[in-house]
Amino acid sequence: MTPFQAAEALADACVPSFACGPDKAPLTRHGHLDATVDHAPAAWAGAALVGVPTGEASGWDILDIDVKGGGLDWLAANEHRLPASRRVSTRSGGGHVYFRARADMRCSVGRVAPGVDIRSAGGFVIDWAAAGFPVQHPGVLAEWPAWLADAARGPRVRHADNPERSNADLAPPSAEAAVALLDRLPNPAEASRDDYLAVMLAAKGCIDGLDGDGEDDIAEAAIGWAARWPGSPGYDAESEKWSADFATRTAPLAGWQSLLAVAYRLGADTTGERIAAAADDFAHVAVAPEPPAPVPARLRMLDRLLRPADCETGPRRGYIVKHLIAPGDVGAIVGAPGAGKSTLAPFLAYAVAQGRAVFGMRTKPGNVLYAAAEDFSGMRQRVHALKRLHADAPGFALVDCGNLLDADAAAELLEVVRIEQSALVVIDTVGAAWAGIDENDSAGMGAVVATARRIAATGAAVLLIHHTAKNGDGTPRGHSALNGTLDMCLSLSPLDDNRIVRGKLTKNRNGSCDREITFRSDAHTIGQDEDGDEITAPVAAELAAPAGPKMPVLSPREQRALDILNDIDVGEGVSDAVWFDACEQTGLVASESAANRRKVARQILQKLLDKRAITAAGGVLRSNRRNSLGTSGNSLEQRGTAVGFVPRNSGTAGTATLKGCSAVPPGNQDGRNVAEGLI
Repeated sequence: MTPFQAAEALADACVPSFACGPDKAPLTRHGHLDATVDHAPAAWAGAALVGVPTGEASGWDILDIDVKGGGLDWLAANEHRLPASRRVSTRSGGGHVYFRARADMRCSVGRVAPGVDIRSAGGFVIDWAAAGFPVQHPGVLAEWPAWLADAARGPRVRHADNPERSNADLAPPSAEAAVALLDRLPNPAEASRDDYLAVMLAAKGCIDGLDGDGEDDIAEAAIGWAARWPGSPGYDAESEKWSADFATRTAPLAGWQSLLAVAYRLGADTTGERIAAAADDFAHVAVAPEPPAPVPARLRMLDRLLRPADCETGPRRGYIVKHLIAPGDVGAIVGAPGAGKSTLAPFLAYAVAQGRAVFGMRTKPGNVLYAAAEDFSGMRQRVHALKRLHADAPGFALVDCGNLLDADAAAELLEVVRIEQSALVVIDTVGAAWAGIDENDSAGMGAVVATARRIAATGAAVLLIHHTAKNGDGTPRGHSALNGTLDMCLSLSPLDDNRIVRGKLTKNRNGSCDREITFRSDAHTIGQDEDGDEITAPVAAELAAPAGPKMPVLSPREQRALDILNDIDVGEGVSDAVWFDACEQTGLVASESAANRRKVARQILQKLLDKRAITAAGGVLRSNRRNSLGTSGNSLEQRGTAVGFVPRNSGTAGTATLKGCSAVPPGNQDGRNVAEGLI
């Protein structure tokens, strides 16, 4: 279930919600105040989690059990006193216990016990059930027990070792990180007093979370931010206000996450902080939430066991380009500058949009989104040339995606993919689309992987265009995190003197790496400029792969027999009985005697085996010779033979056994007639 679908389900129950990022920070301008039951898909583009306001807004009060503060110890000691009520495991390994909202309940930290917090009026929680975490007592929402309600409204129970800190989640990664964000935090003229208070309290919460480490530096950065506001009375006045007010406060509900949220509202780019905060689990949260710690691993694995029958009946992998890339895959085309990456990529993408076979591989037609972050104008010309050569492709769309390090740009791209229901998304190139990342750093390349996997989670195949490593091994340039996540990688050689490029698969989860993709980069004229000179654009022209060992020549009747096999084989092989029926109906052997027809057909089969045109293994005949459309010659219909062929043993294709032959090798290696008994 996607975050948007989860929000729609909550809306059906009259529970408002809002979009959150993988770090739990709201993606709405006014945080939980923008929660609604009227959702538009665009508002959820880029969302990883679902936030729900607590208290009267949703009817939920939450008892938040935190692992870090000792909340699990409290839960173990008081479990028997809690009523049966909805309970959801959280990502950190703790839990949320749901109660009916009370008008006199407020958010608090540590009032019940260290590590036990309350989320009520004015607060919000992440709906971890929407992210796939286990739920107990899903249909029960109990009233607050009197003893627990009294404790929740009483004085806060402080940590014995640190009376000023009750929630380690307040802490930023470091004092330097908080200072860096405050230093570049916008302070527009329209910033409200609420924004001002939110920033200052968040800064104080960061100090509390760090046990006072870096207090002076964070305070100075916060004061400096406040002084930059056009209506500020100046740095000295802001400094006095900090000392008299904020420095003496505790900020139990503020801290690093609050600072990230208000920074987002004010228009700051917090991509770097979000990547760092979620580097370990970003992909898991966006694609498939990691299981909570309290559930034993062996129980989770037992639920996922597949027996042979399950494997037999499970969904097929499918394909976008057969034997090359499938739905949900992330692949790459890599090569040196000028190797033709951005010539081959639009050629493949355009073929997918048309459902046209390429390089001997079928394609499944679907919408294609080509995100050209580098040389957008040049790519327009290449698409123009492809339209002239191959006619229109309404399912193909070109877009300038901007810098995907910007959270808004990444969210917008994901939104377009979902709206367009793209089957293939090409991002050209990695260096331009994620401008500014350190490709050799795990966090930098992790941002590329995370975004690509989030797009792939929609069901689209993602094709990244990137440079090859300098060592010449055909792998992508930069940190190994990218190559490790790829399902397919095609490495291109530099153009030779004849402008010919050869592509070699270095990784392929959909087929063999032996397939070679060879093309020539041709200049195609698309018009004239104002001086009358030709405007050209490079277009890939398919070339046949280098010829392998010479195959034996088939006689006309042997070729006809092979054509029949290819025409009735849908990709899973054909039983001998079905093939023989097809030979009968198409008149392969002209004889009135059924015995003679069977005898000659057996001889033809033996010759095809000897010449390695077909193989017989596991009870099934398969062709070794097919053209780019999947057949070795013209179709049955084109040859004027039996259209709509139905085998005599209908339903047995690929299932009949080859008598006395569990695995028949090609050829007649020991002098016996391999075809004997097959028909």
